[in-house]
Amino acid sequence: MRRSTEFRVVQSGYIDSKPHPKEDAKFEVDVIFTGFRSTLAAMQTASELTRNLDARIRLLVMQNVPLSWSVDCPPVSLNFIEERCRRMALQCAEACEVKIDVYLCWDKWQALRQALSPRSLIVIGGKRRLWSSQEQKLARRLESEGHRVVFAEMRCAHPPLAIEHEPV
Repeated sequence: MRRSTEFRVVQSGYIDSKPHPKEDAKFEVDVIFTGFRSTLAAMQTASELTRNLDARIRLLVMQNVPLSWSVDCPPVSLNFIEERCRRMALQCAEACEVKIDVYLCWDKWQALRQALSPRSLIVIGGKRRLWSSQEQKLARRLESEGHRVVFAEMRCAHPPLAIEHEPV
């Protein structure tokens, strides 16, 4: 299987209320960006899930834009987001296709709900705790919406990402 990375930016004001039909019938595993280390764990798990399938990983990045800003002009550089996500994809997904969708939005939950197809297979990374972490709460919320969620536990032994320490 050929390894490739595709990058796309979507403003949430332009998302249809219906899920977009997939361009091709390729099976997708959605990974939701929740932080660099937790998403690294999720990408590694998704890579293992898709290893022997003709599947693609879709990394969903919900970039919150303050209400006082236009969705067309976010306060964070899209080049910065793209570069960090591409490096993460190259580091984690050895031999699979990765599609990176960045959603510029005012409401992350609404944009996420609109971006996901019904009954999606989703991988979320994070730490399991006795009290619920933000990632665990998100996983439960998505399960209550009818999605199938795999929780990729982030271990303390993960080496730090090389991209976290590079000057920008």
